[in-house]
Amino acid sequence: MLNSDELINNFSQENLKHFFRNKLQSFRVSEESYEHLFTNNILNNYDNIKELGEAELENREEIIVITSHTLNNLTNKSGKRQQYDIAKKILKEENKDAAFFIFYDD
Repeated sequence: MLNSDELINNFSQENLKHFFRNKLQSFRVSEESYEHLFTNNILNNYDNIKELGEAELENREEIIVITSHTLNNLTNKSGKRQQYDIAKKILKEENKDAAFFIFYDD
């Protein structure tokens, strides 16, 4: 079983799928691109913005897992604002109860 430290140190989309399968029994892979929602202002800094999967929690709430590769330093303050904008737009589009947003770099 992959723990969070191993996931961070050996990050990949496949490891992330395995991690969520182990943590959420209802997790199912469902890849969908969201890049069409964003302008070049975002796409110049982030690519591969997509849904990795979704799950239904015990209380019937739906949760989605979104990943995006960042092309810049993750500690950048403006980058954090763009991450917030990405999350807000996707949550509004999907009308889900909650989401995990995973932004990763090389």
